[in-house]
Amino acid sequence: MNSTNTDQKNIVTSIEGAIYNLPDNSKIVKAYVPFDNFGYFIVDSVAVDSANIMRLDLQPVPSDFLFNVNYYFGNFTYIEISDTSANVNFLSIASIFDSSGNISGEIIKDNSHQVNYNETDFTCVQHLYCDRDVIISGVNEVITISGTSLLRVSYDLGKGWNVVSSRQTNYGEIFSFSGERIPGLRWNFESNKGK
Repeated sequence: MNSTNTDQKNIVTSIEGAIYNLPDNSKIVKAYVPFDNFGYFIVDSVAVDSANIMRLDLQPVPSDFLFNVNYYFGNFTYIEISDTSANVNFLSIASIFDSSGNISGEIIKDNSHQVNYNETDFTCVQHLYCDRDVIISGVNEVITISGTSLLRVSYDLGKGWNVVSSRQTNYGEIFSFSGERIPGLRWNFESNKGK
């Protein structure tokens, strides 16, 4: 089980699942939304069990920690936003490895464990908080490791935590859409070492 869905659009109230490749000294997981360079709001913090299972309850995000939708999408080459007064922020999940709260790495739901980048599409899932219903669709050029790609966004967001997926094809195009319709994804630990 990966999330509790409220059956309203792609809204979830919790995230649950096994974390692969989690180091033995990283047993605390924090879900948070970053805000500028100065702070963040902790959505939930839990200890994982002996099987590295996490269960995060997704609380609403205070308005002080949300960005206007134009912060993320306003610079697109082409964009349609049904309500430009909507406010959003993306969820980050980190693994904590000591009592000082130092972060050892990120936890990301993706298919990196099965990707051959020459043959297989890369896919990941994110969680986006929105303070109202809004539809966002657009196209933008983005810089990736392999060069310039087209990012196509199609979100139908509701008030609360929305599941959004992004898929980068082996041709370089990136599609980002509401929901999680791609099988074979799992929660993977990515170390911060060397970053």
